[in-house]
Amino acid sequence: MAGRRMSLGAKWQLDAALLSMPVDLTTLVSMSLTDPEAFFKDDCLHRMVKILLNESNSKRSDHNTKLDVLTILANLAKDQKNEEARDEIKVVLGGCNEWFDEYLTSEPIGGQDEHGMPIEPEMHKSMLLVLSRVYDYSLKTEDLLDLTNGNRQIALITVVSLLEDGETYTTELAQRKGAQPGQVAQWERKLVCERYERELVLQLCRLLRGFTHPTAYFSSMPSNPKQPAMADGEYRLGDMPSTSGGGGGGDEGELALYSVDHFSEEINSLLDLTLATRLVEKLAVALHDCLFGFEEDLDEVEGMDIHAQAGEDEKDGERRGQDADASGGASGVGERAAESRHLDKHEHQAVASVHAFLQNLYFYGTRRTAEYQQHLLADTILIPRLVLPYLDACVREAR
Repeated sequence: MAGRRMSLGAKWQLDAALLSMPVDLTTLVSMSLTDPEAFFKDDCLHRMVKILLNESNSKRSDHNTKLDVLTILANLAKDQKNEEARDEIKVVLGGCNEWFDEYLTSEPIGGQDEHGMPIEPEMHKSMLLVLSRVYDYSLKTEDLLDLTNGNRQIALITVVSLLEDGETYTTELAQRKGAQPGQVAQWERKLVCERYERELVLQLCRLLRGFTHPTAYFSSMPSNPKQPAMADGEYRLGDMPSTSGGGGGGDEGELALYSVDHFSEEINSLLDLTLATRLVEKLAVALHDCLFGFEEDLDEVEGMDIHAQAGEDEKDGERRGQDADASGGASGVGERAAESRHLDKHEHQAVASVHAFLQNLYFYGTRRTAEYQQHLLADTILIPRLVLPYLDACVREAR
């Protein structure tokens, strides 16, 4: 019995964390990566949401504690093969009360903190991360606007911040030195980096289209329950209630109206934000790494093979020749892999959505358009990192 090791589950770790003020969930965040199944026992997730996420007392559950809860949920939802886990997380999120919704809306955004760093919508970023994974990366722009209470600027900043991050950082406890006779083991905190999955990057790019698409502001469809569903990436503002006066015809719904001046103001504000945050460059980098990063990896492998071949001892001519043949064969395989790599439907949709977003800013903006044009053509890496590689991929597919 003395030599038997005890496994401490998520429930035990949560009970221990609840003893601190405010609650520190560092150990549980690490466990969500190493042992996710432990959280679906003993009602652990429901307790975290009820006790910590819905807690208004900041001395018990502060901003960082709530971010840790959302990080745990996001980590648990990352496994797309575990549908039961995602369904359970949907139920858990349904337990968020109205106070948390108001807390999310009141999150301070913009400006700089006491360390001079820009204040980002961390809670919105975490919620978007959780919802994207739970709902199989099928969110639409209207879902994101619901999350930000209709604030397009906050919604766009949320997307930009996630694209810029490209990864999440968590802290885990690792044993540095084992226990010696008469001594205790030494532990240390390590920073763990988790790259965002390809599906998430493509989801974020598809969300952009709805910010500038005209149907987001002007609806040409009658406002009745028989309206067809909007296309992916689009959203509809609340339609005006139908009126039955004069000769309007009571059976026909009124068209949703939106001020052209207001539409121009919204587009101009999004254009200002795009320039200020260098969104174009971040989009080019994120999509290039997501769609074409494999080609650079193949080039690096091929270059390593060439250098290794050149460094062979000249006296071993026969072996060098054999290595050259093997290297050439491996290089040929790499070239064939690059040639056969075709973009799928979701990847094409992501590129088309980014194109529509950037183009609509230019078409519908009423100021700074010349500056924006110059920015696209000369101040960013959009053309060499996204436009040209994408055209090259399309040409390969057309052959």
